[in-house]
Amino acid sequence: MLQRDPSPSHCEETSASMKKSLSHTFRYILYWISPKALFDIHRKAMAQAIHKAMHHQPDIDWLLAHQDEITHKYYQMGMDGKI
Repeated sequence: MLQRDPSPSHCEETSASMKKSLSHTFRYILYWISPKALFDIHRKAMAQAIHKAMHHQPDIDWLLAHQDEITHKYYQMGMDGKI
């Protein structure tokens, strides 16, 4: 049976290793996505969010009534193993 080292130094090393790995992965993704494309994607998403907020879509009563049924699309893709 594997024994886990609960010492803080072990946790710090693991955390630093994970941060380094994520940082490398993020830089690799940014290398392949042009800054303009990334800006355009974020701008479109922000414009849609602002438009919905300004038009009260969906309203808070609907959200509260359906909160158990709403799933974020990327969360669902992850749960389905698509990403």
